[in-house]
Amino acid sequence: MESLDIRNRKLMEKYPVIREWIRNLPDEQLNLCRPVEYERGDIIFRRGWEIRYVYLVLRGSIIISSSNINGNEMCVVFVQAGSTVGEMEAMLNIHNLIYSAKAFTSCALLEVPLNTFRNWIRSDRNISEKLAMVLAEKLYRASASTVQYQYMSANRRLKMLLAQHGQGRISDTREELAEACGVSVRTINRAITALKGEELITMERGKIVIQQEQLEKLTANILEEV
Repeated sequence: MESLDIRNRKLMEKYPVIREWIRNLPDEQLNLCRPVEYERGDIIFRRGWEIRYVYLVLRGSIIISSSNINGNEMCVVFVQAGSTVGEMEAMLNIHNLIYSAKAFTSCALLEVPLNTFRNWIRSDRNISEKLAMVLAEKLYRASASTVQYQYMSANRRLKMLLAQHGQGRISDTREELAEACGVSVRTINRAITALKGEELITMERGKIVIQQEQLEKLTANILEEV
């Protein structure tokens, strides 16, 4: 059986982004953590669940969402590799999660047990400072996003989401696009029809496809609306 020390070295080689995080974490603490993988669309946790872990994103992208006044899940912020998920509730000693988290792409996470995480931040000042910066940036982007979303049309929300996807075929379902934009499926369908009419997107077998020229137009369109 492979030793934990070898396993941890391989983990750092496979995901270099983890090195800065765990360089001062004692082996006995690191050995309590485990890498986990999620497929696109998998639920990592839901709002209201009891917090049991904090996650370090090793690869991929996570969408953090919250229910809006209509009961739809609205994207709060996207979390990329090198950042964390669930740290806010853990740092504030809140027992239940405030937001929901779902794999926006296939991703790999380091699952850190709650007690291990709390011992970690108490013993490593550098990690505490790093987490404070990560949390501050995330809250700033989430706050700006929430305020902006209250005034944005569904068309603009969709444009921004598609621009973030970039060139190529968008595999998201209508339900997933609606969730990310915080609107109903009916509304997202109207927005897709409108963007197609403006020739900002192409439809192929029911899926959105964005050509490079269309991506440039989308980006320019978004900037004009700022």
